[in-house]
Amino acid sequence: MATLGPEVSNVLKGLEKEEQVESLQYLVEKLPEFVSSVKVLEDKLNFVVEALSDQQSLSMVVADTERKIEQLRINEEHFEAMLELVHTLPKLVPVVKQMENIMDFAKDVWGDERTFEAIVAGVNDVIPIKQGAEIIEETNEHFKANEDMAPVSLFGLLRMLKDPTIQHGLKYLQSFLYVVNKRTQ
Repeated sequence: MATLGPEVSNVLKGLEKEEQVESLQYLVEKLPEFVSSVKVLEDKLNFVVEALSDQQSLSMVVADTERKIEQLRINEEHFEAMLELVHTLPKLVPVVKQMENIMDFAKDVWGDERTFEAIVAGVNDVIPIKQGAEIIEETNEHFKANEDMAPVSLFGLLRMLKDPTIQHGLKYLQSFLYVVNKRTQ
């Protein structure tokens, strides 16, 4: 038997320590699990290597991806618009949140019979609902008959704003918006 060199004897002495023996025992017990895990990794790595070396499959995947991107018809203008939208998001988020609050409020109002009846009664003060259909029908007829009238000017709008019915409606709308804002804060 050949004599063991000083390095091997040091390793054997080190292995005689209880801590080392326990570690070796643990490794021996776990060895089947380690081998199984290594085999799974080898299988997956072999699959990846095969897939990457299979030029035909890669070409098909690339061609399919390019075809799908071309179908989107996205050009530089679209990318610029997306970037602009991303830059605008900090301003849009509060607006969207406010719109969500208004939608939630509208759902609550629509679902609450008493509140809905109060709104109908308020609208009824501005335009009586029973007469509303008749008024809308007459308005449509008048509009169709006078469709080719001169365009509404800024001064025409200012004159219309003085009309008591418009004033009453705008005041009601202002009150409604005040209440919506108050409830959503």
